[in-house]
Amino acid sequence: MKSSELQHAPNGFAWKEPEYQFKCVNVLNKNFGEFNTGFRVWEIEAKPDECEEEVPLMRKDWWTGDDKTATLKIKVVPVPCK
Repeated sequence: MKSSELQHAPNGFAWKEPEYQFKCVNVLNKNFGEFNTGFRVWEIEAKPDECEEEVPLMRKDWWTGDDKTATLKIKVVPVPCK
């Protein structure tokens, strides 16, 4: 999962990082690669069972634009290995 918020510098990301208990994936690292350039890369690992979930993304408190909520949709489809 990767997001870019370069256009919102110097305030940073316009979205709050999800404070969410994921059902379908394990979050291994919330800043994979230790980026500080406007990109945030989350390292996630799918759990072994078929699963779907929707994660709401909320705007940060400083945001003065729209107040829309975005939705991150996750779908895990297990594939058996040979």
